[in-house]
Amino acid sequence: MTLAPPRHRSDWCDRHFLHGKGLRKAKEVRQQLLDIMTQHKLPIASCGHDWDVIRKAICSAYFQNAAKFKSVGEYINCRTGMPCHLHPSSALYGLGYTPDYIGERAAAAPLSRFRSPPLSPQSTTSWS
Repeated sequence: MTLAPPRHRSDWCDRHFLHGKGLRKAKEVRQQLLDIMTQHKLPIASCGHDWDVIRKAICSAYFQNAAKFKSVGEYINCRTGMPCHLHPSSALYGLGYTPDYIGERAAAAPLSRFRSPPLSPQSTTSWS
C-alpha cells in the first residue's frame, strides 16, 4: 500500500505549481469548519460537482459588499447605497466591458474600492 503525497509540503506544492501556505491555511479553515459542524451536530456532506452551492456560499459571504453598476466607473453598494469604484489593481478594471454586479471586501467608505469577480443577480436572488 502506498501513501498519497502530503499535499501541504512545500516541495510537493512547488512541483505542482501550488501555493503551499495557501493550501495549509485552507486545511486549517476546513478543520475549523469540521469542528464547528461536529460541535453543532450538523451533517457533514460534500456538494460533489454542484458548483452552485459554492457560488451561493461565496455570494452570501460577500453580500455585505455587493455593488450594482450605476454609471461609467461607478457602482452603488446594494446594502448601504454608498458609491464605490473598481480598484485599478482589480482584474475587472479595464476589462473592456462593465459587469452589472461586483462584490468583494470594501477597502474604505464612502469611496469603497472593490477587487472582485462579477456576480450575477440570479446567484443572489434564487437562494433557498
